[in-house]
Amino acid sequence: MFLPVPPAPDVPPRTELLSDVLESIDEPSIIIRRRWRLRHTVFLALILLVACGAGAAWYFIGEDRNEFFGGGFGTNGAFFGELVNQTQHEIEQRYGKPDNEWEGYRPLGTRIPEQLPEGRIKTLLLHGRGGLNNAEGTVMVWLVERRRGWVCFESTWFGGNVWFP
Repeated sequence: MFLPVPPAPDVPPRTELLSDVLESIDEPSIIIRRRWRLRHTVFLALILLVACGAGAAWYFIGEDRNEFFGGGFGTNGAFFGELVNQTQHEIEQRYGKPDNEWEGYRPLGTRIPEQLPEGRIKTLLLHGRGGLNNAEGTVMVWLVERRRGWVCFESTWFGGNVWFP
């Protein structure tokens, strides 16, 4: 089906051999380039290894900034988890000094969590703005002692002047 095409008569046949080409290449420059690539590859691999090691160390023994899960949710009358992972200092900057402070976990009503975080715990009662509309209300915060200070692991904001016995 296909017809063979004869070579053009004015083009000389190629007589150059691969071995002739390889001998003409400057071998020392190739070796230098290969060493340069190898050194940079090893250097980049070491940087990657150090970065991964630092990340792992930070994850396992570093600061516990997001130790507790807390996405704030609620309504106009109550808001839960708004202050989770904030320190006592950050909370007091926002709301001022607490009205009441108790050592240990003071339950909200009769609800006691099945599992509390390890460490010393204290409960704060504050008044200030919060919730969806940034309205005036009462805030109850539960803190646990960590390396970076007292850290909130649970919080509840109630609109209005709620009394907690």
